[in-house]
Amino acid sequence: SDPAPAVEETVAAGILRERNGALGRELVFAHPLVRRAVYDDLSPARRAQLHERAADLLGGTAALDHRVAAAAGTDDQLAGELEAAAREAAAERRAGQAASWFRDAAALSASPADRERRLLDAFEHLLAPGDVTGATALEPEVVRLDRSARASGLVGHLALLRGNSP
Repeated sequence: SDPAPAVEETVAAGILRERNGALGRELVFAHPLVRRAVYDDLSPARRAQLHERAADLLGGTAALDHRVAAAAGTDDQLAGELEAAAREAAAERRAGQAASWFRDAAALSASPADRERRLLDAFEHLLAPGDVTGATALEPEVVRLDRSARASGLVGHLALLRGNSP
């Protein structure tokens, strides 16, 4: 069935609104209270089903966030797709999107080595443009990793951006 009439009805009812996002046209809840009343009231299984359906409708990189939201546990195939998309986003100088997809890829990685590498990639792509707030939010996860020269260097870079010495 064609989802367009249902989308038009929810936009007309003030539940959803359209906006331009990094990947094109996006539908978002019109207000945080509407999101709480509708989305947050769904069971996790129903939310996953809806995200899977949205991913099927969208396809490509536009579907990635929905596929992540529908994932349960680790998924190395999806993690690999996210990493590839993150590298493309980074090449296009969309560091914030790259960092988000690297972080999602890390969370879905079964291998500790892949998880660590992808988490550090996310952290690095937040630091490169100077996103201190984003990097600070990710810092606790980075600090919990086994000590490595790369992790220590990136945490030191964040300290310098904050004006602290490491």
